[in-house]
Amino acid sequence: IIFNLLFGFSTSFSMAISTRFLLGFFNASLGPIK
Repeated sequence: IIFNLLFGFSTSFSMAISTRFLLGFFNASLGPIK
């Protein structure tokens, strides 16, 4: 159960990091256009 919890947390944590990275990338690329 603990391993499953840690695995779920790590996957959600990596997904959160990837989403923030994508959002930051889109903001940086769309910034100069506006």
